[in-house]
Amino acid sequence: MALGVLAQQLGPHKRAVAYFSKQLDEVSKGWPGCLKAVAAVILNIEEARKLTLGQKMTVLVSHTVSAMLEQKGNQYIYDYVIAVGKHFDKNATVVIKHQPKQPDCKLHSFNPGDWVYVKNLLGKPLQEKWEGPFQVLLTTFTAVRIKE
Repeated sequence: MALGVLAQQLGPHKRAVAYFSKQLDEVSKGWPGCLKAVAAVILNIEEARKLTLGQKMTVLVSHTVSAMLEQKGNQYIYDYVIAVGKHFDKNATVVIKHQPKQPDCKLHSFNPGDWVYVKNLLGKPLQEKWEGPFQVLLTTFTAVRIKE
């Protein structure tokens, strides 16, 4: 089972925005505990990306990879996971470079909880062009997620 929480910084504290719970696939269920943890993190990141619209994320976990590996005591898995970790560390700078840059200022003034109308650009003549009101759930510098 992959469990996760998407949190947003609110002053000095983090506020929960979404909770994730997803079953690991049959292949992942047969993996050792340390690799199951990696698979769970990947599943949660995929779900969180749907809500964050590709914005930069920081992943926090409740354990360290080395502590998990010491419990298993399997040198082969230890070496494999350390090699994978080094590969991820090496590629982290490339990933960070290719993440979208945040603009200098916000492009809109909406905040979570606001109510907005949405203009339908595909509307036919003599039909309503505005739909809503919808409640704003999440905002980024360039996008707004609404409740339908």
